[in-house]
Amino acid sequence: MKKKKSPLSPVPRPDALLRDSLASLADPGPDFRGLPFWSWNAKLSPAELRRQIRVFRDMGFGGFFMHSREGLATEYLGSEWFDCVRSCADEARKHGMRAWAYDEDRWPSGAAGGLATAAPERRNRAVVREAAGQGHDNAQLSLGPMYGDGQGVTQDETEAANWYREAAEQG
Repeated sequence: MKKKKSPLSPVPRPDALLRDSLASLADPGPDFRGLPFWSWNAKLSPAELRRQIRVFRDMGFGGFFMHSREGLATEYLGSEWFDCVRSCADEARKHGMRAWAYDEDRWPSGAAGGLATAAPERRNRAVVREAAGQGHDNAQLSLGPMYGDGQGVTQDETEAANWYREAAEQG
């Protein structure tokens, strides 16, 4: 009688598994390497950014987080800034690295370097919306007329009704 072939893969021997695991530690892929939080706080230049990425590669990093910080002299979210981001993504791809954009520009709310809250009505909306999202009924009630009347936001009757309903459910 012929022996049936098992559909399961053979269980690797412990010594072979250990040998393979140790070998992978000698040269891990980018997903298993460090990723520095790369502070962008000066005038950006695609050529200089590409040079720094090669330094990261030579140091053994698997990629990087691009993070704009205080002192950034290139207009945040401007066309030159996006050219730099594209250059970095391209250079990372060439070297098998991971490129990440950390988009909070000095604010945990993601205020786009102050652009999102530059106008007073936007600042107010951002604060009220955060409080509303945390379940504060007065804030939820305030968003109703803001959206209903288009006060600092695009008028949206459905969004207004949603916030009125949220506030009513709070009591």
